[in-house]
Amino acid sequence: MFKAEHIFQKTGDVTLAQKPISFEAIIGSGLERSTLDYGTSKTVQVYLNPAGKAKTAYPIWGQ
Repeated sequence: MFKAEHIFQKTGDVTLAQKPISFEAIIGSGLERSTLDYGTSKTVQVYLNPAGKAKTAYPIWGQ
């Protein structure tokens, strides 16, 4: 989440700051709701409030 906030502080561009962010390590894991398949993610989606602070973040499964 701090990475998205940092991008916003440097650019002032909410759209750029809210693009998915990829990491080298796994940042999320768990079971998919309908199939109960286990999955992991190295990519996170962060949404910011109008002040540029992280409002919510979640892993993007399969990425």
